[in-house]
Amino acid sequence: AAMGFVDANRTGGVLILTHRRNLVDQFLGELRDRGYGDRESEPLLGSEHNDRMSKGGGPVTVETYQWFVRNAGRISPSYTVVICDEAHTALGEKTSAAIREWTGPVFIGTIAKVPLRRGDVDVEFDQELLAELLDQLPFNMAIANLYKTRFSGVPGVIYAAGVRHAYNVASALRDEGIKAEAVSGETPKRELASILAAYERGQVDVLVNAQLLAEGWNSPRATVCMHLAPTASRRIYQQRVGRVTRRHLGKEAGVVVDFVAPQTRNDDPVVTLHSLLDRDVYRGGAIVVGPVRRGRGRRLRVERRVVPVAAEEEARHEVFERELWRIAVEHLDWGEQHMWAALAGARVATTGWRRARAMLHFDRSGELKRRFLLSALERNTNASLRLRALQEIAAARDAEAFQASVDVVAAWPRDERREGVKVLLQALAEKRIGRRDQANQWIWDLADMTRDVHEEYAVQRWPETKRLLGLLVNSSGGAHARNARRLVHASRKQDRRLSAALLAAAVAHTPEAMEVIRGARARMARKPSSLSRELLRNFPKGRGRRNRRRKKRGLAGVAEGASPVLEQVAVGVAAVGDDGGARPEVEQGAAEQIAAAAGLLPSRGG
Repeated sequence: AAMGFVDANRTGGVLILTHRRNLVDQFLGELRDRGYGDRESEPLLGSEHNDRMSKGGGPVTVETYQWFVRNAGRISPSYTVVICDEAHTALGEKTSAAIREWTGPVFIGTIAKVPLRRGDVDVEFDQELLAELLDQLPFNMAIANLYKTRFSGVPGVIYAAGVRHAYNVASALRDEGIKAEAVSGETPKRELASILAAYERGQVDVLVNAQLLAEGWNSPRATVCMHLAPTASRRIYQQRVGRVTRRHLGKEAGVVVDFVAPQTRNDDPVVTLHSLLDRDVYRGGAIVVGPVRRGRGRRLRVERRVVPVAAEEEARHEVFERELWRIAVEHLDWGEQHMWAALAGARVATTGWRRARAMLHFDRSGELKRRFLLSALERNTNASLRLRALQEIAAARDAEAFQASVDVVAAWPRDERREGVKVLLQALAEKRIGRRDQANQWIWDLADMTRDVHEEYAVQRWPETKRLLGLLVNSSGGAHARNARRLVHASRKQDRRLSAALLAAAVAHTPEAMEVIRGARARMARKPSSLSRELLRNFPKGRGRRNRRRKKRGLAGVAEGASPVLEQVAVGVAAVGDDGGARPEVEQGAAEQIAAAAGLLPSRGG
């Protein structure tokens, strides 16, 4: 933009002001590269303009704001255009007063029409406290090792917390074999120019500074921007990141390193690249802004997992809906981890079951896994997955989850409920879950859910069962209680399996009868595992797999495995029987003789 003003203003002088001395040299170099070197002029004071006018146009001078303040009131009127670079640094009292002392009319214009708006003002961290916390040898060594491991040979710029911190980090980088130099406002002008030139030539790969290179410095070669010192100012952060966004030959993308937790939200005081660009997820290694290169070249290694960083709850919920199976669950807070587990359990498919379980590898307490399994048990639409979740809950021996499973299974359809009851009874038969009274209650609750199974077995086993159960169901009042006692008394005379089936099939609807049945059940359930086994035996066994092998027809099947000669004989005998109408007993005798000769049957005496 500054070069445009220089080209447009050919009759008057142009004064370019910037806030750092190294930027003066950078502007002068750019003027020469653009062909305006013949208009370059030393600072003009008083009436010097008459002698300094060049043939190609008005003089062009580049100076600092400090020079402008020192010479306020004495600057030559030949400067008709004044360009303020990094104008936000020119708002101090002295600089503003020098501008007001400028002779003649002053016209102030802006390229971008920025409306006034209300909002939070950037508040920066205390740099001294940051330097005290961050400038430690182990931390500096870790940073050097990180840069060597991840960005060896890649040019970059590191922002430290103060001048001393910058020099210590540069020393740690050099100890790791990295070509690094530290620069600051205290660096002499010639030495600073030499270091920056060496960086452009590739003799230096990493520049470490506090804030010197955050504004105005331009090096397209810079690729890595590392924020050792965090900032709460969006303006400063944007200026830093801008150093690595210039295009350069062979440069695929600028890399920004923020030393924050992956789950840091966008409303955190520390500014990050994702909060600056208002991204709702963090995706390690991915290109955050700009087109993705799809042509030839090295592929970027992008981490597939993401972390929600949006501050608004609605936006975070949208991320859960959109990126459910790519979220790094370990980086979420406790509440959102449980929310993920519930949502994953409800939506997991058969092919994604192991993946979902693996995403909870960090859950040592087992709370998230239990939440996932219970959600799959309650809300998943796949019946096989519901049964699988039930099996894992039963194997975990968690009494609380087991109780919840019993309640859920009671609402399942008939056939699915039977399978679920079998799983839970099998678990109670194999291992101890909860207290004895809890196990007793679970067993009889499961038996009530499958009452028809136990009643069917009891009726088939002992026909008197049907009459006793009919009397119990069709009676009321005192007769109902007496029939309950009669049923209990009859069950005591039977073996344990039939007795358990009778009590499981009994239905009482008065308090007295309920107490009678409950007491009999409690006496039988002194050994919950044994009772579970007896009830499991009442369930019909599944049908075995049908033999898919086709049976060989004819006599060829008898001689299978015999020698080729015997096979031919067997086939010949069968053919005679078909054509000549031989008697069955003759065919059978011939077949037996052939089989005996083949060693398949013992030969008859003779």
